Amino acid sequence: MCDPACGSGAYLLGMLHELMDLRDSLFVKHRIGAEEAYDRKLEIIQNNLYGVDKDPFAISIACLRLWLSLAVEFEGDNPPALPNLDYKIEAGDSLIAPDPSGGLEQGFRKTLIDEFRTKKAEYLMAHGGRKATLKDQICELQETITGWAHGKGAVHGFDRSVMFAEIFLHHGFDVVLANPPYVRADAQFKHLENENERQQAISDWKEFRTTLLRSRVYSTLYEKWDLYVPFLERGFQLLRPGGRLVFIISDAYNAAKYAAKSQRFFVENTRIERIDFCTDIPLFAAGVSNTILHFAKSTLDQNYHPIRARRWGDNRDQFQDNVELLPSEPQGEFGVALFRSDGQKQEQEKSTEGFIPLDRACFISVGMVINANERGYLGAFAAEDLLSTRRDERHPKRFAFGKDIEKWHLRNLRYLEWNTNRAPRRFRRPTFPELHEAPEKLVAVRTPGSCPKVLFDGIQMIRDHGGAFVSDVVGLGKTYIGAAVLKHFVRTQGRSR
Repeated sequence: MCDPACGSGAYLLGMLHELMDLRDSLFVKHRIGAEEAYDRKLEIIQNNLYGVDKDPFAISIACLRLWLSLAVEFEGDNPPALPNLDYKIEAGDSLIAPDPSGGLEQGFRKTLIDEFRTKKAEYLMAHGGRKATLKDQICELQETITGWAHGKGAVHGFDRSVMFAEIFLHHGFDVVLANPPYVRADAQFKHLENENERQQAISDWKEFRTTLLRSRVYSTLYEKWDLYVPFLERGFQLLRPGGRLVFIISDAYNAAKYAAKSQRFFVENTRIERIDFCTDIPLFAAGVSNTILHFAKSTLDQNYHPIRARRWGDNRDQFQDNVELLPSEPQGEFGVALFRSDGQKQEQEKSTEGFIPLDRACFISVGMVINANERGYLGAFAAEDLLSTRRDERHPKRFAFGKDIEKWHLRNLRYLEWNTNRAPRRFRRPTFPELHEAPEKLVAVRTPGSCPKVLFDGIQMIRDHGGAFVSDVVGLGKTYIGAAVLKHFVRTQGRSR
């Protein structure tokens, strides 16, 4: 199996334990004498686990976690040296290399790849001078394989078809498992405190997006695609025919416009084994709701019904306890609607007869950006500098982040600095007072996933830019939003509904 965004190795370690449990079950069933746990784990690491990540430090942590898991199994006074994981868990960019699907042609080169695999296996436990010699030999073999796989052209990124040639001799991995990074098209990298570094990160991200688009390696990049979208397609490319892909991604994928091409791609090219909608259970502390996708790289059976399940709970320990199976249909008939927990068709496919767009009845706007305006105040202050957990004279305005908005309620209310030299005059996007001072409005998360996250605001709250306001500030004559919609119908169609 391969994790193309392995980070510090959490899923690699999890798979190691899963494979250990499976082997234990097989040994019991067939009455085969069990090997020592240390040897079994070492064999799994040698033959079954591969990982790649862009961060060399994270790779070091991943290796350390596997080493520790191995070391605790040894019984005796003289433990052997730990294995070299250089060619198992590697640093590199998973996305910018060529498409590895299709594997490598064998022909007379099978002997070369067999030698490559043998040298790597020997390197795993080599030390001293022998380790250095093997490393040189492996590098030479890599260069030779690269030459006949790609010709003389330069290859950028982590080229798995070469680096993991022993896998692509058999056309790919059995399993690709990942929780890839989520990075929005308009990412601002606010975690970087140094403003110059932040601006450089924004520039690098835009350049990287352009590079991926121009590579023509991915057919699913659409509009403001998130970084996990090409990771999904790369995962598909890494699979052998019949292989399985399991990804944990943001639940924005369920309904976001940028996911449209990706959804069609997987409906048309895979068998969608299962979708778990996890909007209503926090799997991670980052505040992002998730969906778990399970695809098979195989021909679609027109009568196959994908499994669709909703999970809910107050914490991830309740993941197995609270499960509701959702209605399903044959994949070919269900189409991309199967990615929505309600099973409804995309908005553009629905009939709009008898309806009007909401923005014709109410004013809709994104919220306020409270970072310092780059024009004249670059790096002068950050959002957190302006916020307080207590309301006082300096922080009189109620303020909410999008991540704190749940369905019909707010998890955390803060107070925003106001009427000072910097607030709101030096904000990047101050919006306008009428929007926030409207007596009543709806506050929504722009990309909530399959479950709408909306709350009613009657306390004149200010919302950050990650969400939208719907308020009666356009002179429809009443403060109630429902009454504004009703008045619109009366005025435009001469009757109420």
